[in-house]
Amino acid sequence: MSEKKNEGLSFTRLFASFLQSESCSLALACNLPAGLAIVGRQKEGKVMFQQTGQGDICSVAAGSDGTLWSAEKNFLWKWENMTQTGGYKVNDGRLYAPRLRIFTSDLGTRDMAVDGRGELLMACGAYSAVGRASNDASFEVVWKPPFITKLVREDRCGLSGIGLFDKERHCVTLWGRSDKADGWRENFNGGGCVTLMHDSSTYGEGLCLPRAPRWRGTDLYLLNAGTAEFGKIDPASKRFVPVCQCPGYPTGLSFSGRWAVISISAEPPEGTAGLDLPAKEIFAARRAPAFSGILLVDMMTGDIAHHAYSESDKFFVHGVAVLAGAPQAMALGPDSEKLDPLVTVPRRKR
Repeated sequence: MSEKKNEGLSFTRLFASFLQSESCSLALACNLPAGLAIVGRQKEGKVMFQQTGQGDICSVAAGSDGTLWSAEKNFLWKWENMTQTGGYKVNDGRLYAPRLRIFTSDLGTRDMAVDGRGELLMACGAYSAVGRASNDASFEVVWKPPFITKLVREDRCGLSGIGLFDKERHCVTLWGRSDKADGWRENFNGGGCVTLMHDSSTYGEGLCLPRAPRWRGTDLYLLNAGTAEFGKIDPASKRFVPVCQCPGYPTGLSFSGRWAVISISAEPPEGTAGLDLPAKEIFAARRAPAFSGILLVDMMTGDIAHHAYSESDKFFVHGVAVLAGAPQAMALGPDSEKLDPLVTVPRRKR
């Protein structure tokens, strides 16, 4: 049973209970007109779906300090928690406002992560590298696979995700090992892998369009987008162990307590047009077309306990981030008139 449709997403009855029990909101990377969207709780307990209308967002990431980052085709946006820096109060949550806009050009950003120092790292798929923002360039290279011989916009290996834990377990997902333009497409089904950044060794293999690697304790979970599965890597065999089948193409992954939060999309991953993805046969066999939305997977059972979905075939969700400790978060887009009075001034040094 579902609540009344709410501006692009409908939520199952107990979705609000998840937000309350976990004391969190969700930030979604959506296409326009939604852009960056926030899912939180209203005071009366219902789910709120707020659209900022800011950009065609391809990725989103949250820092432990309360900051929020979003990426669109040519820009990075840093969103600041005004309840922390500006002293503004918004019920039991946060009020995000855009603080910084960085021109990057089109890096093909498929995933982002914030490290322990608060530095943003990007999976720059178009350039087959992990990068960070730069003051005098589109990005600064942090790491690239050793077999990539030239930094050019050719999406050679399908670099698609970043997973951060400790220095020896920072990792990336690749759609295939190749050093030529779009070379990953030649062996995408089974050629995907997980590579550790510190020594470029292989941690997982035999994957089909892997993305969004996330460490949970000592276990590495990820999305096998080509088969529309969520699962983890068995370090002994380096093989993928499915946890559940997704009813859409999985795009983003985050965790909150016992829950895995997964964003799914009705459309295959960008750049995969013309590929015969196994997920297409899976959806056809179930006679259930893929849809866009959010899945809440109970990690104790592996079941999809709650979800949100869109009935529109033009609404897509490209990523998700958990905003911990903020069940009633809100965000104001850069064109919002409500930004006018949100002025912060430097704090006086004593």
